[in-house]
Amino acid sequence: MTELEIKIIQFLLSSAVYSETAIMKNLGIDEFTLKKSFSILEEHGYIEPYDIFIKREQLNEEKDCCKTKTNSGCSSCKSSTHCSSSSCCSNNLFSNLQDFSKIKVLTMKAVDEFY
Repeated sequence: MTELEIKIIQFLLSSAVYSETAIMKNLGIDEFTLKKSFSILEEHGYIEPYDIFIKREQLNEEKDCCKTKTNSGCSSCKSSTHCSSSSCCSNNLFSNLQDFSKIKVLTMKAVDEFY
C-alpha cells in the first residue's frame, strides 16, 4: 500500500460520502489511478463493495429480528440464534435498495488504523 492509498483513506474518513470525481479532484489523480488504488485498498481490507456490506448488515439484522420477533410469522426462528429466511424480518431495511454496485464502504479496519 502506497502513500496515495493512505491519503485516500484519510480523505474518505474526513466526511461521510464522496464521489469518485471529488476524490480525484481533491487528490489530483485520474480515474485509472483511483480504480487501481481502490483495488489495492479492497485487497488489503480497507474498503469493501457496498453489496457485501449490505449482505453482512442484512444478516445481522435478521439475527436481531429473530431474537426479538414474537409473532407467528417468525416461529421457526424464535428459538434459533440464526435466521436464514428473509421472511422472518418483514421490515427489512435493505429490501428496497437499488443497485449500488459502484459504492465502496470503509471497513472498521480503516477506521481503527487511520482515524
